[in-house]
Amino acid sequence: MKKYLVLISFSFLIIFSSLAEHQNEPYEPDGWDKFQVKGSENYYKFKSELVEDKDVKKEIDNSQKTGLISYLLFEDNKIKIDKENLPNYIKSNNGIMPSHSVGKSLVSYVLGHAICEGYIDSIEAILDDWSVLDGTLYKGQKLIDILNMSAGDQKIIGERNFNSDNGIQDKTGKRKLNKYFSNWGSNEIKNFTKFKKIKSSL
Repeated sequence: MKKYLVLISFSFLIIFSSLAEHQNEPYEPDGWDKFQVKGSENYYKFKSELVEDKDVKKEIDNSQKTGLISYLLFEDNKIKIDKENLPNYIKSNNGIMPSHSVGKSLVSYVLGHAICEGYIDSIEAILDDWSVLDGTLYKGQKLIDILNMSAGDQKIIGERNFNSDNGIQDKTGKRKLNKYFSNWGSNEIKNFTKFKKIKSSL
């Protein structure tokens, strides 16, 4: 019996240690594989006519509470407000940041072009002709549900075991049922779009 108790105690120690280590990982942009996008040397130079906005300044200066670290207003073909208060982890990394949701936006942009060019019927298209999805919960899903992160995968995809599965919340902090933030859907849409393009050329 003692052997089993020692084994169980040891197992709990390992499991909870890994949970603690996972939750307290430092933000490290160089910690993952990456493709760094370098800016052009021949970039377009926007015209500026900067004005001071007290409300924006107040929000930026209070970024620890507001979460607002950057504000850009482009109006009448000119930059009117350009304020930032970047965290140290961004400053110390020469401004290089992971794309996160910018990647999702780019995937949506490419999907829009694929729809306009006729490779995909619409955002209401059903994912039923891609054999890769056979036997998965994504088979038969509407494209719009995957775009809106409401494909019903929140109990399967993500880091549920670490209590950090990125559930989307409303303004009151209450979690929205069936709404879930992850990169999986974007990767699926990207590959589905590629599949439809290749299929159309056969």
